[in-house]
Amino acid sequence: MTRYLAIICLLLMMSLEAEAQSKFSGGLFLSPFSSYAGEPLDIEASSRYSTGALLGMALHYNLSPNWSLSSGILYESARVRYGLNGVCEDSYIVRKNNATVPLLINFRSTSKKVSPYLSAGMLVSTNKNERASIRAILGAGLSYQVDSRWSIVAQPAFTLGANSKTDGVLFPKNRQLSIQTQLLYRFSGKSDQ
Repeated sequence: MTRYLAIICLLLMMSLEAEAQSKFSGGLFLSPFSSYAGEPLDIEASSRYSTGALLGMALHYNLSPNWSLSSGILYESARVRYGLNGVCEDSYIVRKNNATVPLLINFRSTSKKVSPYLSAGMLVSTNKNERASIRAILGAGLSYQVDSRWSIVAQPAFTLGANSKTDGVLFPKNRQLSIQTQLLYRFSGKSDQ
């Protein structure tokens, strides 16, 4: 299913080149992460720590030379360690996979080759066993303009929220740190300026 969504996104991005070319950028998204849920709200529950990555395609709509909206389709895979009664030494590991859609507003402060880059928005995640959950995300990093078409974005990001409805009942808000990296291709070499 995820493979078909990635192919559809790629075909959509290719077809957008003919219309409003200079407004769209698209590319690859990779974000390794580490998260911790804190002490369980239910004394019977176990503590939770996870590591994993988000991987997928992103599409940016450039509102101006400095502002853009972005979304995409991401595959989120995590290795979740549950510690029994709050003790991580007595733990078991579960693999969790989600489909995630980022909805972000981005700000690139200058048109120079290297510029500060800020993002804020939400991640909507779901899998076949659970209903969708929403997490807030905030990132700050750098954008490097390789040439008129290619750019690279790297930014540490902080995400807050439960990965699922069940997690929201058993745990306080999940805190996640990640390093978001994007390789973006602007569908036209023309500048908006």
